[in-house]
Amino acid sequence: MHCQSCAALIEETLLRDPGVRQASVDLDLGRVSVAFEPGAVSVEGLCAAVSSAGYAAKPLASPGPNA
Repeated sequence: MHCQSCAALIEETLLRDPGVRQASVDLDLGRVSVAFEPGAVSVEGLCAAVSSAGYAAKPLASPGPNA
C-alpha cells in the first residue's frame, strides 16, 4: 500500500462484504482495522479479499468482540 488510493481500494473491497461493519486503513502503519460479524465472515476470508485486490494481508491480532 503506497498511497491514499490504495487505502481506499482496500477499505472499499472489505466493505463490499455484508459481514463487514467497518474498515479503516492506517496508511502510515500499513494496517487495516476491521469490525465484522464473526459468523458472517472469517479472518481468512478478509485476508483473501485484500489479496484479491492485489495486496498482501495477514492477521495481526484479534481483540475479541468486547474490545
